[in-house]
This record gives sequence, C-alpha cells and structure tokens, in this order.
Amino acid sequence: MKITIISDAPAAPLYTPRVRFLNKTLLAAGHEVTWFTERFEDIPLEIRPDNLVEIDYYKGKNRLTKGLKSFLNDDKNRFFEREILLRAEHTDLVICSTFLTFGLRAAKALAKRDNAFLHVDLRDIVEQHPRNILSHPIYNLPIISGKYRRDNIRKRNEVLAVADTVSVVSKYHRELIGKINANTFTIYNGYDEMIFKPGKRKSRDGRFEMVYLGKWYGNDVQDINPLFKALQGLHDIDIRLTFYTATSVHDSLKKIVSEYEICDLVEVRNYVPNIEVPNVLRQSDLAIVLTSPKNKGDLFTKFFEALGCKVPVLCTPSDEGELSELIEQTRAGKALTEPAEIRQFIRDMYNDKLTIEPEGDEFSRQIQTARWMEIMKIR
Repeated sequence: MKITIISDAPAAPLYTPRVRFLNKTLLAAGHEVTWFTERFEDIPLEIRPDNLVEIDYYKGKNRLTKGLKSFLNDDKNRFFEREILLRAEHTDLVICSTFLTFGLRAAKALAKRDNAFLHVDLRDIVEQHPRNILSHPIYNLPIISGKYRRDNIRKRNEVLAVADTVSVVSKYHRELIGKINANTFTIYNGYDEMIFKPGKRKSRDGRFEMVYLGKWYGNDVQDINPLFKALQGLHDIDIRLTFYTATSVHDSLKKIVSEYEICDLVEVRNYVPNIEVPNVLRQSDLAIVLTSPKNKGDLFTKFFEALGCKVPVLCTPSDEGELSELIEQTRAGKALTEPAEIRQFIRDMYNDKLTIEPEGDEFSRQIQTARWMEIMKIR
C-alpha cells in the first residue's frame, strides 16, 4: 500500500513519538510510506527517518510577515497544500497527525485528488486548554485570541467532517470529536515497550531522586505551586527534583524556585536527548507529571513512558479526570492536589513505606499501533 503521512516536525518538545512509531511499523510491514513535515533544524539525527520529506516555510526572511499572513489568510496551510500536491505521488491512504490544524488542509486535498482513505489523528485539540497555550503568545492577545481559537476549530472540523476515520488520545477528546465524526477512536500515546522497559535501578545512597521531563507550559496548564509548597516542608530529608526542560522556561522556573526558597532541592537543566530519556527515568525514584484540573483530556506521554519503565508517578495537581483514573487503574502512583498530601506521599516514598509496582502493559505503543492500523484497515 502507498501511504502518505503529514504531520508537524518530530522536533522538541513534541518529537511526535506516536507518528514515528507508526511510520516505523508501516515501513517494516513493507508499505511504501512518504512522510511530509515542516523543516526544523533541531530534529535529532537518531530519530530522523530516511523517508522524511521536509518543506521550508519559516526559514529565511519575512518570518513576521509570513506569520501575519497565515493568521489572516491561512497562508502556511495553503502553502503546504500546494507543495505537497506537487511533490506527492499517487497514494492509497493519507494520515494527518496534528496537534492543532497543521497539515489538515493538505491532507484533505491529497485524499480528494487520489480518492484515498483519509485518517486524521488529533494529538491535542484547542478545547482542552483554557487559552491558546500551545501557540505563540501573540495568539493570547485580546481580540486575536478568540478569532484564532474559532478559526482553528472551524478549519479542523471542516476536515474532520469528511475524514474516513479519526483517532484521538483520550476519552474527553473522543466524546467531543465524536460529535463531528462518529468514526472516532481513542488511541493512547502509550510507550515503546522495546525502549521504555524496566531496568536495573540504581541503589539509593540516601538521596531520593525525582524527575520532570518535557516542556513546562506555565501554571495555566501545569500548576507547579502545590508541588513547590509541598517541597518547602521537606528540607529535612535528602531529596532532589530535576527539571529537564526547554531553555526558554529556565528563568521563569528558577525565579519561582527562589521565591519558594527551595533552591537546595530543585535543579533546572536542558532537555535530555531523546535516546537518554529511558535511562533518566530508570535512575529516578519518582516521575513527576504536572497538570491542572483546568485541562481536559491531557494524557502526557511522559506518564506512559514512566509506566513502561515501571517508575512510580506523582501527578500534581490532580487533573480530576482520566489521567488520575489511569494512575489509579495502573497502580502507578498518586494524583494529589493538597501540598500536605503531596509532602506525606514523598516522605512515605523516601522512607520506603510504600511499594508501588505499576501495571500498564496494555498501553504499550505496539498494542496501541496494532489497533490504529486495524481502524485504518491496514494489513
């Protein structure tokens, strides 16, 4: 089968792991796959597939003008539609994986041109966050914010209405998107069981290591305050929380750490290279997942990757939704909001009063991808 994948680039902080794994699986099964994306210079070589076709848009001059034209007239998506229609050979199946709307216009046009099966994979949707957190800060300005949000939903829904099938990453997403396309299915992000697996844990020499991996999107999406309030009362035990995150948020994080007077407990570092994430998890005593009850349907990939490595998880504050339910279902740890409860949980973990053995084999990406291929009728 000839298959075309269209998605945003596999670059930090997203890396599009579910798309990378699907691409690898399809190639291994003998399908002819071409993957179109936007050119990003920071796509790590070790995860850059040979069949990736990168298209320039923002590189070079006139970035601001291009951004304004995209906002007013959808120029970026129009550009990618033209380029992909010019470059793409005849295809039997078009898969578009997006976290907002990128690639949807091109995918719809290509599927129509070739009378191909169209599958849309929505990793994130506009409605899940209170503001346009995942986009440039300019899109949160008055007047612009509402128009940007409405335009994204409208453009997305126009494509969803004609898609043959749709996949989403949580029950909340399925309930919402299912109203637009009845053939909507939940495919969890999961973890690659060949990479994220239990390993020999380091022997603890007294220090209790906690880790946060991934971008921190700010308190609206990931409220850090309950955790930091809890840490204020833990100076008497040997613990350390290390953030591996984007350099763009380092100053903001360090400022909050200083205000809470927990500089001796918290360290902020740059992103970990993709291939090192499993080892960092396995060398940790506790994986931190930051979220907020304001979010709807946010099931962070790092939760599943910790699950694969069987590293205990602390989700804070509790999302009061599906993430906390999955943590309980898999016995992976706790979803807590009150600083006193968080503090006690960390103390109990530090003193070996709790035994947490996560159970989440059904969330392996191998199992999730097999279901994905069944939905798209790929053999």
